[in-house]
Amino acid sequence: MGSSAEEKDNRVTNSGVRNDGREGAGLQLQKAFTLAADKVKKVLWEPRGSMSQVVSMDDTSLRIWSLNDSLNGAQLSTSIAVPITGDDPTTYLTNAVWNPHAAEIVTVNEGCLSGWDLRSQKQTFSIPSAHASTIRALDYNPNKPHSVVTGGDDGRIRFWDMRNGGKQAVKVLSDHTHWIWSVAFNRFHDQLVLSSSSDNLVNLQSVVSISSAAFDAYEDNGDEEGEDQQSGYYNNNARGIPTDGLVHTYDQHEDSVYAVAWSHADIWTFASLSYDGRVVV
Repeated sequence: MGSSAEEKDNRVTNSGVRNDGREGAGLQLQKAFTLAADKVKKVLWEPRGSMSQVVSMDDTSLRIWSLNDSLNGAQLSTSIAVPITGDDPTTYLTNAVWNPHAAEIVTVNEGCLSGWDLRSQKQTFSIPSAHASTIRALDYNPNKPHSVVTGGDDGRIRFWDMRNGGKQAVKVLSDHTHWIWSVAFNRFHDQLVLSSSSDNLVNLQSVVSISSAAFDAYEDNGDEEGEDQQSGYYNNNARGIPTDGLVHTYDQHEDSVYAVAWSHADIWTFASLSYDGRVVV
């Protein structure tokens, strides 16, 4: 089984009306290319927009694919075998993210957090016991190099600084009461982090103390700051300095929440997806 990438046909809708590139109902998807690989669990696009590479993840390896200029074909360039203990599915790769600051893929399997150099295919770091149990959630700070967040079946969210070799987490959150399925940095305001869990909740956290944001950048941000103050993002001192802590808990789901994602069109909007197929924006 392979994995296919599709692109929108912005010219014609299902009704035969020319769309001229505007978003709307009836847009058709056209297959751009197929990755001829078995058991593709995730596909990662090159985050800096070069559109020259994608990486696919299966149970035990990463495959690096080169795309041609017209984006209608993909050729396998190389692969990286990730060391897995035995044939127990609980030890297989569960997630991966492309480092937006370097040619590196970060992976998680069981309780292990690892990095892989795409040029040399060598391991860049390894934290064998990053969590007490399986790690399912993973994201890389888009604005701050060396900063990674993970979430696991232990109900913990851990933040890592790879400059110190990841000897210990720089911050640990424990506001969820069950497995963590998804974590996501806001790509413009990386002090804001979403998480979702089998406790049916979505949490919005402020981690400004370990983010790229400077405190004084938030002294006077107009209406946007006012909205955040109402949600608890700021403390009650005279300067309105943002602080770490749980900003808000969203309980609109009635089942395990498997994914959260920030909008790329509106920095203050996000979506969440639960096991029952319900999407909340």
